[in-house]
Amino acid sequence: MDLRSVERPSNELRMAKKLANPMTLRFIVANVGRATARELLVNLSFPTLTLGQLSAPTGAPRAIQHPSHNGPLWAFDIDHVHPGVHHISELRIGGITTASSIPIEFDVSMADARAIRGICQVTVT
Repeated sequence: MDLRSVERPSNELRMAKKLANPMTLRFIVANVGRATARELLVNLSFPTLTLGQLSAPTGAPRAIQHPSHNGPLWAFDIDHVHPGVHHISELRIGGITTASSIPIEFDVSMADARAIRGICQVTVT
């Protein structure tokens, strides 16, 4: 029996507009299983934003133009995550001046589990 899986994140996050410009999103990849997760690949795309609105910290992969739509793509890989351990990645989003909803399309895969895809909304009120 294969117990390996990738769990979905929350469908929506809310942030007050006064805190939203610029805002830092913290992505946490946690291993809640019993075995080491290997060769994780996390792809995050932002179809309603521009490449200039995203900035990654020094040493993190840079966002690039998505190959199939106008928004940016931010991808990072993690060699392995042991059980009970988590990996944190941060990304800053700027230029949000009005209340809006920002869709983040995600695709997460690892060596021995099915990939999971979906959309999470960041709602700025």
